[in-house]
Amino acid sequence: MQIQASLFCTKKHGYEIRIRSGGHDFEAVSSSAVVPFVMLDLVNMKSIDVDVGNKTAWVQAGALLGEVYYRISQKNQHLVLPSWCLSHGGCGRVQSPAVGMET
Repeated sequence: MQIQASLFCTKKHGYEIRIRSGGHDFEAVSSSAVVPFVMLDLVNMKSIDVDVGNKTAWVQAGALLGEVYYRISQKNQHLVLPSWCLSHGGCGRVQSPAVGMET
């Protein structure tokens, strides 16, 4: 609910939005701008749920890549997750495929 209100107010006042999450900022603009902006801080959204049976991982935006790999390794030593899967996330939870690794 807080994110929805933030987005509404940001749009209403014509501000830009910057999102701070747990990983890298590929655009390198999350904490600076020449125009007024609102920062959505998602760093505490770190939930990682691995479903070995379905070979999926649900990862929130604040999770670090190392945390994701560690959580997967706790569940199964033969699953891997390509890091590019996590670069397409946004607010909330995103589903990324966990790929079976040949042994």
